[in-house]
Amino acid sequence: MAMSTCTKTTVIVVCLFGVLALFCAYNLQPLKRNIPPSNAVMSKVKSRSAEDSGARRKLRVQTRQHSSENSDYSDRPSPRPKDGSPSLSGDGDSSVFQDSDKELPDFSSASDSVRKVNTFFSTMKTSYQDIKLHEDGGIPVVTFLDSCRSLVLIFEKLGSTAFAPVKMDMNGNIKKINQKFSTNPRVFITLQHIVNMEKKAGQGHLSNSATQALLWLKRGLEFIKEFLSEILEGEQDLVKCANTAYERSLKPFHGWVVRGVFSLAVKASPYREQFLEHLCYTKDDFKHPDCERQLFQDLDTYLTALDVVIKILNDFYASLKLDHSEEG
Repeated sequence: MAMSTCTKTTVIVVCLFGVLALFCAYNLQPLKRNIPPSNAVMSKVKSRSAEDSGARRKLRVQTRQHSSENSDYSDRPSPRPKDGSPSLSGDGDSSVFQDSDKELPDFSSASDSVRKVNTFFSTMKTSYQDIKLHEDGGIPVVTFLDSCRSLVLIFEKLGSTAFAPVKMDMNGNIKKINQKFSTNPRVFITLQHIVNMEKKAGQGHLSNSATQALLWLKRGLEFIKEFLSEILEGEQDLVKCANTAYERSLKPFHGWVVRGVFSLAVKASPYREQFLEHLCYTKDDFKHPDCERQLFQDLDTYLTALDVVIKILNDFYASLKLDHSEEG
């Protein structure tokens, strides 16, 4: 979708400012990236059980099988709160997605043993597993946005300025969608309602519309999903994880300026084991011998739910012919 000259100028200025900030941040910490990971940590990373290895990358909706092994998650000491906010996520049971007709595994379900390790994914206030689709397949706005807000916090776990532009963009799009929803909550119950209403009003193509905000938010979610999937697959280099994820998600929709900014910024990515440590809820959780296994189980479960939501949005935007690349 073509941008106006003013918009392009603004993007270039912001990007150049981001390059300068990231360059400074990267050069102020030269020693951090030259410290190799310890043998003890690397040994821990390689010790993942065969059970988890067999469960990796079962993220395609068409082949997804939710057996009892994949839902073997015990009660958490601090489950996600279900407050009285205007949520459309149901009564807290496992969410049922219309397109797969299966219950997604829930972190708080089905095990007699007590969870010994808490992770970033198991302690989220709201997760995509909390989403319950409407009968027509609509995605409830409130729960979706709350889930996105919880996920954006993962950039803080990276402990780097590398992904600051992605984080800023996602937060901005969340805000735009929420503002649109707030204008008429009784009508804009689902994301699809918002997009369809804007399309009928001839507003869907506008850069400040909720339709465009959701489109770019979806692309951001795809980037995070691909990035985390690469880690789940066992890739040790986060720079490679980020570059692969970028190729599969955001790059086709970015111009050469933004691509250049990302190429420079991603070099400041931390080491993999540092990121994994930050994904554990506490330092004690990270030191627990069951940490690696539990973390990757939680990650696999989380990506399964996220993948379903992304697929629904991809199919929806494709049906409206609203998802076009910068190159196309």
